[in-house]
Amino acid sequence: MNDLLLRFGLSFLVGAIVGLEREYQHDEKGSRVKRETSMGLRSYSLLSFLGGICGWLTMAGNPLGIVIAVLAGAMLVSYYIMSSIRTRDHGPTSEIGAIATFFMGALLFFPQFPIALIFAATFVVTFLLSRKQEIKSIVRSLHMFETNAFVLYGIIALVILPFLPNTWIHVGDLTFINQLATAYNAPLDRFAAIELINPYRLWLVVTLITGIDLLGYGLQKLMGGKKGWLLAAISGGFISSTAATLALAQRSKKGGDTTALVTAAVLSNTASFVQMMLLLLPINAVFFTNSSLFFAALLGTGIAVSTWFHFRSSSTTQQAQAATSVFSLQSALKFAVIFSLIRTGSQLARQLFGESGVILTSAIGAVAGMDAIVITIADMAGKSLSFTNALAALAVANTVNLGMKIVYTKTNGTPEFFRQFAVGMTIIILASVLSLLVR
Repeated sequence: MNDLLLRFGLSFLVGAIVGLEREYQHDEKGSRVKRETSMGLRSYSLLSFLGGICGWLTMAGNPLGIVIAVLAGAMLVSYYIMSSIRTRDHGPTSEIGAIATFFMGALLFFPQFPIALIFAATFVVTFLLSRKQEIKSIVRSLHMFETNAFVLYGIIALVILPFLPNTWIHVGDLTFINQLATAYNAPLDRFAAIELINPYRLWLVVTLITGIDLLGYGLQKLMGGKKGWLLAAISGGFISSTAATLALAQRSKKGGDTTALVTAAVLSNTASFVQMMLLLLPINAVFFTNSSLFFAALLGTGIAVSTWFHFRSSSTTQQAQAATSVFSLQSALKFAVIFSLIRTGSQLARQLFGESGVILTSAIGAVAGMDAIVITIADMAGKSLSFTNALAALAVANTVNLGMKIVYTKTNGTPEFFRQFAVGMTIIILASVLSLLVR
């Protein structure tokens, strides 16, 4: 009974949240004024509550719930027709919001849908309703190449990526390699397990690079250049700081405030340091404690360097070129192929040098990424590897990883972006090395 009362109460709340926004609108000066509409807080609250009744009846197996839902839909359609005739406003935004509110009230009684998810959807609907004019303005300002970019990214991420096989093709899986090894009596067992390519992982790199570029472009248009790229870079840093750095380097070739893009790139890598800590802590808390000064140096210097670039960028007057593209699929594909080749080469080097040279193999592996290196070192620290050597291996791997990103900016960004980014990363690397010396 208590759970039932709670859900009915929440159905009222869902409607009230949306209805409160519908009560008011913003005038040209940005002030809130009362809407000239009969649908507001009370209407939406009752509509959501009615949806809750329908959801409760449906879950109880009573067909009356479906009947009420159909009648409510007919009522909203009738209201829309009469309202549009009276006001000559044919936009169905409020009515669609009302239908969404009705269904959210009903879904509260379906255990398959978590309450938190329904409230998240409620706030999204409320946000979209409250930003009607802004969204219209953005849509009107969209160029054809921007629309094409969104469609292309949808194909990249939603049409192609999910259907690619997430399986590694190893050296030993290639028939012609096995035939060559047999013909020349060459031992292949040692290298048979080397991973050559994974179609899903390879395309995922393309998806990340173009996605971060698209996110940054969209946020830049919504919030302005600096804020947009900073938010995109920080979020991208937790996914792939390499992809984020590459996207920002490529963006620098399109003009604009290069220093602001460098700020975003440094912040993206600073976010990746946090990700490293989150990987390390649950695996080996003792090693995490031993490496706390090292991570403090990385985070502190990263924040300081990005802050310095941020204030320095505020005084730049470089004029942005008119954009003609949102992202470069060709550049993303080239980088994905190069990244895959480097990853294969690092595995080959690890096989040649063996696991005994942990520092060397960690440095080689860091060329392709830090996640696997951090997990491996954390698992070995305090067991087959001393904490001192483990921290040294981590520092060397991180230095190589940051060094490779400098190389990527050299080949993918403008000379100015490369110079500033190289200075920032060098300062971070030196700070991390000094933290090892003062332990």
